[in-house]
Amino acid sequence: MAMLLTASGGCGKPASIESYVISTEVPSELMPKKQRMLGAMFPRGDQVWFFKVTGPESSIAVIGSDFKKFVEGISFADQGPLLNELPEGWRRAADKPMRFASLSVETPEKQLDVSVSSLTRQEDWDQQVLANVNRWRGQLGLEASSEPMAGGEVFAAASSDGLGVWVDLTGESSNASAPMTPPFAGSNPMTPAATLSQSAETTGATKNRASNNDSRLQYKRPRDWRDGRASSMRLASFDVGPEDSVAEMTVIVAGGDLRGNVKRWLGQVIQGEASEEMVDQAIEESAQIQVDGRDAQRFLMLDEGDEAAICIDATIVPLDEQQNVFIKMTGPVKTVESQGDTIRDFLESLQFKF
Repeated sequence: MAMLLTASGGCGKPASIESYVISTEVPSELMPKKQRMLGAMFPRGDQVWFFKVTGPESSIAVIGSDFKKFVEGISFADQGPLLNELPEGWRRAADKPMRFASLSVETPEKQLDVSVSSLTRQEDWDQQVLANVNRWRGQLGLEASSEPMAGGEVFAAASSDGLGVWVDLTGESSNASAPMTPPFAGSNPMTPAATLSQSAETTGATKNRASNNDSRLQYKRPRDWRDGRASSMRLASFDVGPEDSVAEMTVIVAGGDLRGNVKRWLGQVIQGEASEEMVDQAIEESAQIQVDGRDAQRFLMLDEGDEAAICIDATIVPLDEQQNVFIKMTGPVKTVESQGDTIRDFLESLQFKF
């Protein structure tokens, strides 16, 4: 009887089974937001200046136009960019390591951080661009690129000594685990950009040689001048001289004042800082010539006490108040000096179609 009562007490209506439908999609408000980066780099004197801002797409959209106008029109003093007049809603922020300045920008969604920094300009401008743009790509979780400018676009700023690079990138999220490294001064075999570039050269997949057929430039090509390395800034590029003692001849359009360019070239020759007296002497000793009917100055710069040092034969042809054509051969002293008459003939043959 006891057993029966116990059993009877445990009997009842079976528990019902209910079914639920659960979405496997993460709610949009919990999804990581895409990050957009705007950045610019351009040469000025012996420096390259970098301007960059990263944030949610919606926030960057708010300031995108102001940011580009700000970089395009930035003015400089001796110490660097002038930041006393900023777009509405922008303000100077506390200094951070490896930067010239930091700017804070308020948007409805997020406060954005604009970084301003600089590095010494390297001889290999293309590689310096590739390394830094690929560094930026890595910060957004994007793969490195071996394309020219790594997907960037040609960019001109009012204070730039030549064309720079504009970058507009979007990634799934900011790569918070990656260290915020400073701009790369030049090629580094450990960077993805350098690895890709070296791989292409090694396999012969990309020679990246200049076509030397820019419609803005006409000339009589010296017989022994070979196609040189291509670049977005070069109207023409040639390799000159024997393979074991090659000099490079380039024709580019860029800005910058006379003294600034002469001082930079002298610094390349002496591997140090050129004094103002050296600049004065170089300008005084330059040859006054005509190129395509325009007044021009030709310079020959070398360290007479060091035959192993480089030599520069450079001609500056003013186009207007801001732009010049630079025709420059750089290489071993023996090779450059041997090309003196050939360079003269090349200069005399030049015609510009600007």
